[in-house]
Amino acid sequence: MANTILVQTHVAAMDVDSYNRVAYNATTAFQNGAALAMGALVPNPATGRNKMPFVFQVAAPAAVQTNVWLAYSPEVNILTAGASQYKGLNNDPRDFTNIAGMPFDAFKPVVGDLIQVTTPFFSNAKDPGTVTGATVVEMTAAGAFESLAAATSGYAGIAFKILRKESTIVGSDIVDAWILECTAN
Repeated sequence: MANTILVQTHVAAMDVDSYNRVAYNATTAFQNGAALAMGALVPNPATGRNKMPFVFQVAAPAAVQTNVWLAYSPEVNILTAGASQYKGLNNDPRDFTNIAGMPFDAFKPVVGDLIQVTTPFFSNAKDPGTVTGATVVEMTAAGAFESLAAATSGYAGIAFKILRKESTIVGSDIVDAWILECTAN
């Protein structure tokens, strides 16, 4: 299964440190671009030189909401074999996921941010390439993203406007990607 490739095309988090956090969930892995509900500051699970002072518990949102964060870590694949971890053996970013039990990066999109995402960012068959006339992206109650032809009346969650399709090269493959502008969070 291919995972989302997310590119921070132009986001406030590049310049404002408070829009960036270290996230952690002991039992759930998150692909980049996954919606996150940011929880409380937790004791850091790392030790020694890997210890970080500010790590926040995260979970998938339980309902449509604002104040959503997105998983976004450097796409270095990790192969775990027993107690050992090997990084960089597979350089295809589509195989990357943020492993459960390991701290990972997250950022908070703000209105006006531009991101580029590939098809796995969206719920199955709900990407802009399969939804006729798609112009907006909204989060479902299950915490997934889907494109729609028009905004839902009364919707009060994180939302994006679809600006354009822009294919990108990943390895030797050309994959579909979309530029999205955050319109609410």
